[in-house]
Amino acid sequence: NAVNGPQSQNLVHFGIDYNFSDKLQLDLGYFVRNYETCPSATTPSGFIGAGSTAKCGLVGNFTSALLDYNLSKRTDVYAGAMIVNFGGTMPNNGSVQYQNNSIYAVGMRTKF
Repeated sequence: NAVNGPQSQNLVHFGIDYNFSDKLQLDLGYFVRNYETCPSATTPSGFIGAGSTAKCGLVGNFTSALLDYNLSKRTDVYAGAMIVNFGGTMPNNGSVQYQNNSIYAVGMRTKF
């Protein structure tokens, strides 16, 4: 079930970067996304009213952390995580589903 249409949102973001040394850096972030209007999934695509929006009280909380270590001037390794939690109410009797998610990454980068 595809969800279309414009959405009205408020976004607040806080972040901090801390350098433990010239090689090791920690980045922390947090933001809240407040959806004032949500896409309507009650009208199928191709019909009059499809893609309309409805009032809702959905709130998304996003928390992230990234630890970065410079091996050399051009190469670094990193480990990061982002946790996403949704809460609040949705219109359309819950016809639009949002799930909580976690994303984790580890890697190495070389700049050319």
